[in-house]
Amino acid sequence: MKKDVLIFGFLILFGFMGQTVSAQNDLTTTNSEKYSGPIIDMHLHTGLPHEVPPGIPSLCRPEPCEGDGRAIVNSGELMNRTLEKMDSLNIEKAFLSGVDWKAVQEWKRAAPDRFIASPFILEPGEAHLEKLKQEYEQGRFTAMGEIGVQLSGIAPNDPALDPYFKLAAERDLPVLIHTLGIGPYTPRFKSAAGNPLLLEEVLK
Repeated sequence: MKKDVLIFGFLILFGFMGQTVSAQNDLTTTNSEKYSGPIIDMHLHTGLPHEVPPGIPSLCRPEPCEGDGRAIVNSGELMNRTLEKMDSLNIEKAFLSGVDWKAVQEWKRAAPDRFIASPFILEPGEAHLEKLKQEYEQGRFTAMGEIGVQLSGIAPNDPALDPYFKLAAERDLPVLIHTLGIGPYTPRFKSAAGNPLLLEEVLK
């Protein structure tokens, strides 16, 4: 079951990648209009996993580059601006996560048809897992992740994550996990811990 949950996520990812390449080729050869249909955003947060001062330039990766916005630290204001942007871009639904679980659930209550509520997982542990189980039991979350443990230097095949993957499989939850070498600057961030090939061991 664990294998099924994770493979489902990868198939969607690579499926969309293939469709994108195909669509781009079609646009190049037929000179037709760009896609303008509904969109599902699979990576949206209620805020960063660490505190930032209000008004600083938006995060931009990979450097050198410069963000074109300013940080909004008020959750309510950020939600309203996010919904406005979703409307303008025809994003019908978004996979929403955040380290502040209360904020995630507030966004979900405010726009229940727009968000798939999910917890951002930064530091796995037994107490954290038990609290998470209660959230699922009460129906407050319907997905898992973003699993952002790479920001803490933890690889996806670390035994500390085994109970989380097991829980996702038991509850048939889609899983979002941070991989590769880009992310916010945190003291324990490790690029090597984001190698997606490390998930091969998890999938076995």
